Amino acid sequence: MNSSALLRYCPDLLNYSRRETREVMVGNVGVGGRNPIRVQSMITSDTRDTPACVAEVLALAEAGCEIVRITAQTKIYAANLENIAREVRAAGCQVPLVADIHFKPDAALEAAKWVEKIRVNPGNYADKKKFEIREYSDAQYADELERIREEFTPLVLLCKELGRAMRIGTNHGSLSDRIMNRYGDTPLGMCESALEFARLARENDYHNFVFSMKASNPKVMIEAYRLLVARLHAEGADWNYPIHLGVTEAGDGEDGRIKSAIGIGSLLADGIGDTIRVSLTEDAVHEIPVARALVKPFGGCGVPPQAVTAASRSRSLDADAQTTRVDWDKVIKDDSCYLPHWKLDDGTYAITFRLADSLPGEVITRYQEKQTQLLQELETISKQEKSRSSLDQIVALRKQLAALQEEQIFPELDRGYGSCILKIPNFAKSRC
Repeated sequence: MNSSALLRYCPDLLNYSRRETREVMVGNVGVGGRNPIRVQSMITSDTRDTPACVAEVLALAEAGCEIVRITAQTKIYAANLENIAREVRAAGCQVPLVADIHFKPDAALEAAKWVEKIRVNPGNYADKKKFEIREYSDAQYADELERIREEFTPLVLLCKELGRAMRIGTNHGSLSDRIMNRYGDTPLGMCESALEFARLARENDYHNFVFSMKASNPKVMIEAYRLLVARLHAEGADWNYPIHLGVTEAGDGEDGRIKSAIGIGSLLADGIGDTIRVSLTEDAVHEIPVARALVKPFGGCGVPPQAVTAASRSRSLDADAQTTRVDWDKVIKDDSCYLPHWKLDDGTYAITFRLADSLPGEVITRYQEKQTQLLQELETISKQEKSRSSLDQIVALRKQLAALQEEQIFPELDRGYGSCILKIPNFAKSRC
């Protein structure tokens, strides 16, 4: 095999095929494998401000964001992720949370206790940039890698123990002095920086991670990602880790959207990319429609039903079907095991049935009236100018919506209204 064959980043430049990767689980959301291309974003609120962070996470989830990142500058910031995660889950939202870590290994170790994924930047996770110009001998370079091993291994082991995912995310603008002096400010240096950390993870049999090669220059970003994929392919079949795509600080307005489309869109057309973020200098919710538009030609994205509970939003079945791209003609209906089951190949779905007479009409009416009231209050407050008070009210209303079904419906179901035909053995065991 010649060298050009070793550095191929896609099998056919003229025919689209998505790069095959292993699946990495970020909480309840699968990335890579046979999953759709995931859309994620990042909040901008101060991580110490719990209500503001929670409100922003919930708004992103409702907009269709599947993974939400939160910065954790220090251990103090990281510790408050416990409160943010608790309030987000209490509001009925199961969207996975990611801690963004720079410089502080202790912050990463704290954050891993509370969130589903940790993002580390190999350029500054255990390095402080001094802009030193020096020649590293092989022995000195090996000593530097040993120092990195001592700093990074505890996080790898903790993530492995807790089932956390990780993103090894190189940034073009923050390569370490070690990488800069040996490889220069180049896509090759970006790749080597990430591969050094990946090898340390693999030494500990940890594989639940993804890569990214972000840069503010789309041309640099495209070259770095293509080189990374080629290098992974050359390393072997078990280096089939998913890829996160993004253009760093793309900007706002038309320029930011075009810049993102050039960088992210080019790589998606190569078949590269399993999750993306469009990084606009606007409110984070504005990133989601742009990201969804970019992935649509390549199979679209899918918002898992766990992202926002049904009680906390008002959507029609047709709207949900359109969002999750369900082909209802392919649904297999099978009545077995006491309850009907609807099956869809490669589908992610959650369906619950109840018998028509299992609830009195007044119970349903009372539930629907309360749900409508809460949704109207939420809509009214959401239109008001954002303040600490309004954010607190939004969070409180979402908690009520999330708890409404459990408080008003579940106890009534347990009372055994109606014919309860599934208690009759002949009906329970029958197959249609």
